[in-house]
Amino acid sequence: MPIIIVFFAVLFGLTGPAHAVDQQGAFAIKGIAAERCQAFSDAYTKREQSVLLFASWIDGYLTASNRLRENTFDLAPWQSPDVLLALINNHCARNPDDPLAEVVNELLKYLAPRRLTERSELETAKVGERSVVLFREVMRQVQEKLVEAGHLGGGVDGRFGPNTQTAIEAFQEANDLEKTGLPDQETLFEMFVEVRPLEGQ
Repeated sequence: MPIIIVFFAVLFGLTGPAHAVDQQGAFAIKGIAAERCQAFSDAYTKREQSVLLFASWIDGYLTASNRLRENTFDLAPWQSPDVLLALINNHCARNPDDPLAEVVNELLKYLAPRRLTERSELETAKVGERSVVLFREVMRQVQEKLVEAGHLGGGVDGRFGPNTQTAIEAFQEANDLEKTGLPDQETLFEMFVEVRPLEGQ
């Protein structure tokens, strides 16, 4: 997913360490999350089996956060695991001494403003042999972006049809993306992520 990784390189700068939860500024970190960024980056770059442990922990952390955070159904409603891992690695490669748990916590803070606040049905977008499954609310947001960009007219209903496909193709062409007609990861990133410079740049 090289386009995503390039985009993330100019996107994600942490604003500082996450705040601990007790009055003394300490909290317990369990399992592989106690590692530093260097360990994650090494596993990610070398495609070691241990990166699956990191991915599993991140999934669990996301699930717990979804349950415990108020007004939250899904903090990462369209981002694939590969995208989240690439985003974490982008930071960790530049900051090898950062605690992984704090990096993931800051990532969740970054994702929070665009979280899905309530349950949504799934919608399948299919073009030829390729398909993408998204929450219907995310598809509705895609359509709103397409309307704003002048690629889609008419109502916004969260359903994928020929008009939405054509509008996505126009959006992809206008933004130098692969013309798939699908709301794939690169297209969603271009629609929803506001690129900001890394801290210190």
